[in-house]
Amino acid sequence: MKYAKLIISFVFACYFSQCLLSAQNKDFLVESKVRKSNDANRTYGLWFQAPNTKDLYLLRTNAQMRLMFTEVYDKDMHFKREEATAYERRFTGSLDLNSNPYLLELKYKYDAHVKTYTDISFVAHRFDTTTLKLTGDSTTMIPPFILKDNLYRGNFAVSPDQSKLLLYHYTEDGELNIKGLANEIELLVFNDKLELLWKKKVHLSPETHSKQMTLIRKLRVNNQGSVGIFAYMFIDEKARTFKSKTPTVKPTLFFVGRGENEFLKFQPKLEDYFFSEMDFAFDKENNIQWFGQVSQISYEHSGGYFYMKMNANCTKVLAKNIVFYNADFLKKALGRKAKKQRELTDYYLSAWRTDLQEETVIFTLERRPYASLTLKYNEVIVGKLDKKGVLLWLNIIPKYAQEQDRFEPFLSHYMWAKGDKVYILYNSGLYASNKAIALEIDALGNMREKTIFLNRNRETILCPSLTTVLEDKLLICMQSPYFTTYNFGLLDLQALFAN
Repeated sequence: MKYAKLIISFVFACYFSQCLLSAQNKDFLVESKVRKSNDANRTYGLWFQAPNTKDLYLLRTNAQMRLMFTEVYDKDMHFKREEATAYERRFTGSLDLNSNPYLLELKYKYDAHVKTYTDISFVAHRFDTTTLKLTGDSTTMIPPFILKDNLYRGNFAVSPDQSKLLLYHYTEDGELNIKGLANEIELLVFNDKLELLWKKKVHLSPETHSKQMTLIRKLRVNNQGSVGIFAYMFIDEKARTFKSKTPTVKPTLFFVGRGENEFLKFQPKLEDYFFSEMDFAFDKENNIQWFGQVSQISYEHSGGYFYMKMNANCTKVLAKNIVFYNADFLKKALGRKAKKQRELTDYYLSAWRTDLQEETVIFTLERRPYASLTLKYNEVIVGKLDKKGVLLWLNIIPKYAQEQDRFEPFLSHYMWAKGDKVYILYNSGLYASNKAIALEIDALGNMREKTIFLNRNRETILCPSLTTVLEDKLLICMQSPYFTTYNFGLLDLQALFAN
């Protein structure tokens, strides 16, 4: 009888704590009601607020980007209405240019007899926030052309102030099994009304080579409409590989403007290390910040980080730092492998943010070891640098996720910086015994953990990678593990960590 009372008390305590957590959710999390996915298998989308209204609009599409729905919610996440915006189109993305929402569509015809793509073009459709439909007028951003192979690539980027849109495309060499290998690229820059400002074909490897030597990685556009291109330049055409025991590429930045002679190739003098997982960004002052991993062993290892900041004209290096992780951190990160390894492996740059007021950089690296039949999203490294690239603090978050490919939206994390605080959202797992977690890291690197919600008795769970910043809150997306239902929520992290 005593044991029966103990079990009943334990069950009651668990039930009471669950109810208490649910009640507390109302203070920091406002959720919409769960909806069925209809024809869309997964929920991807673009959130925006239309001018002169507090309503939230979501363009929701399936994984194939062929179906598009629009949903409207009020500020308390009450569902108001839904419209089928478009069917059977090949959308490549959606964007919001200063509250002007657009959908980008790739059009083409395929001739199976000659295996040729014809009438290929990129078209932008304006979205009407009143009718929730595409407007009749559209803008052909790239005129129709013919493609004779399958190695065509294109994408877009938006300036920090959302006033400029960069559209770029190129054809890969195809000789090596490496994405982005191309010497020539075409750039098109538009304003927020999608009026073409300038267009230019750029040859990135003017030196005489019989083979492609440029590996295109990232493109950005600044507020003035100038374009930056980050690429790896192979040093020797006989050693175009990342498996070598010696460095084979030089990290390179190109800057291209409207004028005929506005072309700059910038290769900083760097030590003979292996640089990988690099990215760059323009800040609002058009300065360039460059970040990545560095190793003394190989391109597959990570022994530390690289940071460089330059002025807008690349005439002055404002900061430069290469830092290798100390032995204590490596021991903590590697665990039992610390005796055999002296650097990290399988870490990929997931996110990095710059704060102009604090003049700091925050980054996250996520460990994703290779698995043949599943995806692994494990430990997360979070670091913060000052304006000189000096490391202020470095933390490692123990996380483990190994699931089938289709569960990818649930597996990673989301990072947000607000003031001197850094927040990380992730799932401890996908099952009833798991939960959605928020971490707060203060200015000194101290971490606090809070539970957003428990998965038990819930139909939907957190999709961290689909999180969006909405003023001083986060707009989060939740879906059922088999993507049959979904809902959204406004998460107030400051309220969550108030106690």
